[in-house]
Amino acid sequence: MKKIFAAFFVLLSIAMFSCKKSSDSTPGLSNDTNYVIPDSNSTKSYYPIAIGNFWRYKHFSGSSDSVGKLDTFKLTVAKDSIVAKDTFRILKDSLNKYNFTYWQVKDTFYRKGVLPSIISNIGDYNEKYFINNIKVDSSWTQQATLNVGGFPAKANMKYTIKYLDSTVTIYGKKYPHTAYVKLDISSTGTSGYGDIYYSRGFGLVKYTIAVPNLSIYEKAELLDSYVK
Repeated sequence: MKKIFAAFFVLLSIAMFSCKKSSDSTPGLSNDTNYVIPDSNSTKSYYPIAIGNFWRYKHFSGSSDSVGKLDTFKLTVAKDSIVAKDTFRILKDSLNKYNFTYWQVKDTFYRKGVLPSIISNIGDYNEKYFINNIKVDSSWTQQATLNVGGFPAKANMKYTIKYLDSTVTIYGKKYPHTAYVKLDISSTGTSGYGDIYYSRGFGLVKYTIAVPNLSIYEKAELLDSYVK
């Protein structure tokens, strides 16, 4: 489950439109004039990451939608890490194994996480996972390197905003202003999909990720949260 849990945060890489980058290979460094401290505004952001915020999920992972393990996990915004003049926000999971580093350039949000064996990476992997001012039917593609049968394979990760500001109900609680992101994964010899939901003021409320011929299936729904 730990590997699949981390896989979601790698697959969940969302980029809305291009933004100015610094000369460094990592976007969001202090010599980029668009660099800002990661967003903490819970009323405007689809993923408010103020220090102390947390989310607890009911989680299923396995080889298919009917074969796997049911459990819960908690994701907490733990602290800031300041390197030179740059502020990076650190999120930790309740397994106490994986850390995820977040930063921001203007309205575009970036993430760097630990890559498990099912997704290997050549060099740095800077995920562009969300932006606050987005439009329905926007789509974008990012490349990752999948481990398919022990061999690296380039994969296209295509994301499409299917709707914004809709209401979803999870365990009897309504989440308004929800964005639905459809993910299509394609590579030589494999394909997969994702359904990802962010609610403004709450963050990630539910997701499904599946790569059938790699026997990967993962689903999570929000049980409760604390957002400042």
